[in-house]
Amino acid sequence: MGIIRFLLAVCVLLWHCPKGILGTYLHPALAVQCFYAISGFLIQMAIWANYQGTIGWQKRFYMSRVLRLYPLYMVFFLVSAGLTGPGNFSYYMAQHEFGLALLWLFNNLLIVGQDALRFFCLDMNTWHFSLLPGSPAERATVLAHVNRGSMTLLGQSWTLALELYFYVLAPFLLLRRSLILVALILLSVAIRFWLGYHGHVNNQWLYGFFPSELAVFLLGALAYRAYLRFFASGRVARLLEHYGCTNGNRALLVLSAAAVATLCVGYRVIHLGFGWGHYDAPPLGVPVGYWVVFFVTVLLLPFAFHLSKNFKPDRFIGELSYPIYISHMTVLALLTDRVPARYVAPVVIIICTLLSIVLVRLVEQPLDRLRHKLFYRRGDLIKA
Repeated sequence: MGIIRFLLAVCVLLWHCPKGILGTYLHPALAVQCFYAISGFLIQMAIWANYQGTIGWQKRFYMSRVLRLYPLYMVFFLVSAGLTGPGNFSYYMAQHEFGLALLWLFNNLLIVGQDALRFFCLDMNTWHFSLLPGSPAERATVLAHVNRGSMTLLGQSWTLALELYFYVLAPFLLLRRSLILVALILLSVAIRFWLGYHGHVNNQWLYGFFPSELAVFLLGALAYRAYLRFFASGRVARLLEHYGCTNGNRALLVLSAAAVATLCVGYRVIHLGFGWGHYDAPPLGVPVGYWVVFFVTVLLLPFAFHLSKNFKPDRFIGELSYPIYISHMTVLALLTDRVPARYVAPVVIIICTLLSIVLVRLVEQPLDRLRHKLFYRRGDLIKA
């Protein structure tokens, strides 16, 4: 599963880079939603394997998630502030807009709320926030005629806010029966359709509104439950033997490798525009092909995990995905005017990957050992 996480991070990176020799892969919204599903898969696994059944496990779970998410975020928040400046914070202070300056600090230091502010536009002439229209055309008109202020320093970090909301709910949801999760998924999907039919189909609503994104996280959680029921129990291996395979476990590994290869190649070559619907059009805001690729990814997550669960290099590759994701906008800002546009993407990938290797070795892995020591129960540990 690590190679999939790495590739998804690269997909987001490529969409933010100028078009050049590498082209683009997945739509960034789809890559982020696949990340959400993988997060649901891993958090379901972590809660069942490392927390439930012990006293005070919810508090330890929350502390572990904070230690997993915030340190690396703060590293790049401080690095970005040092290299590119503190964004609009200095301007707010200079204009004596201390309330906005305080909101900027709260928004960037705690992450919470970064997603919500994407639905608003701050007019720096009047210092008022206004809700952005749902219609793409109306929104473009507003944004073209307003001197906007920004409330975030790392432009991509708003997705971490949705991760945090899911972490808050996870202890209350992920011990429930699968039927309850299915009901919540249907409710979340209904919210998405309701929003779509009322014209809310732009990027903010597509993958940044937590009530409609909860379904994506929970589908990942159900994928882990499917892994336990059909893969870990040996049912799939026995089924393969029933249909003629001499060694069901080996055949399952081959099938899992083929599934992962299919995803990796599919992310590069598949055209997401097939089926009815198109981008920024009700009710879904994207073509049907977009969601087909997403659901195929979710269905293949158990295969990907089965292939990689005991393969340490794949785990290490997966650990690079978060540093790449959180660092790439800072690296891109530094390179944009220093490297020819068509070569920016490969240079950013190389620098972010090397930087991520260093950060994983020096920051992530020591913090993981500390998390496991402080917050996981004794016994077999599964990293998440």
